[in-house]
Amino acid sequence: GLISGPQDSAVSVERMESALARLPHHGMEAVAQARGTYAYDSGGEAFGQLVESLTSPPDAVICANDAMAIGAMDAARHHYK
Repeated sequence: GLISGPQDSAVSVERMESALARLPHHGMEAVAQARGTYAYDSGGEAFGQLVESLTSPPDAVICANDAMAIGAMDAARHHYK
């Protein structure tokens, strides 16, 4: 899964476009996506959105920043065992 930052953030757009460009080289064509705000809480919320959009939790998640990554990891640990 991918958790991007705000839509109006050029850095977020560039990070996600780069990730999406590289994933097919590793055999991943379709990747679930959600959007956060670069805040810790939004990482957890976006992880929840990813889980809801899939039949099972994702094997891996790429986040646009560290705060959202920590929020996503905490959500995965505490809510999706």
